Amino acid sequence: MAMMIHFPCLLEVLDASNLSSELRESFKVILRWYLPWCSRQSLTCSVESARNFIEWAEAEKKPSLWMTEGWKEASRWFFVSAKAQARASQTKCDAS
Repeated sequence: MAMMIHFPCLLEVLDASNLSSELRESFKVILRWYLPWCSRQSLTCSVESARNFIEWAEAEKKPSLWMTEGWKEASRWFFVSAKAQARASQTKCDAS
């Protein structure tokens, strides 16, 4: 079963990340494309839906390999960061 991701402070975390400004902007574009795609497809935001999105985008756009790798890198950052945010939120709740 796919785990649903909830990451309400995505842009704030991305802006505060140690990524270069160019990479941050690239990730924003990719994620602003992926997240509405999920909504239009009535899918939850999950690793499975990210894979489906990349497959769809590859078929639609016929991108070069470096572009596909950028999409995958943005997706990896998103899920790793979302997981870290969830742990941080849980720790704050546990400390209360």
